[in-house]
Amino acid sequence: MKIIRSILGHLLGLLAVFLIVILFPGLGSFSETLAELPFMKIHPLYSGGTMIDTSNNDNYQRYLHQPVFKSFPSEKKEGFVQITWEGDSLEHITDTIDYNLDGKNDFSVRFSSSKPEIKILSDSSKIKKMKTYSKIERGYIIRMHLIR
Repeated sequence: MKIIRSILGHLLGLLAVFLIVILFPGLGSFSETLAELPFMKIHPLYSGGTMIDTSNNDNYQRYLHQPVFKSFPSEKKEGFVQITWEGDSLEHITDTIDYNLDGKNDFSVRFSSSKPEIKILSDSSKIKKMKTYSKIERGYIIRMHLIR
């Protein structure tokens, strides 16, 4: 019995080494294929949530993302909403945002050369302040701090 176990162990070890040698050159394409599977998704904390609205203007496009409150293992009371503006010249543009699509403008954003200026328009206590912003190649990404 010990001899059979020993032989099976050695055969499995050789098979594992053989598979590693064969599969090693294909690891790059294997990882790309794995990343493209439908269940592999970027967490909303990093992606900004799913896009729920787009708006096209003469000078820019605006992408509104769904508010994110997700955390592990449960949802948090505080979250954010991400808005992306892309365009060639965003300076001196003022845009109003209705983040929950209820028909009321919740805050306005004015772009200047240094940083976006935020003005909260609604009396909603759910919008607190600008959480963070980032200048990208052709625009800005802003995350507004929200309370549930």
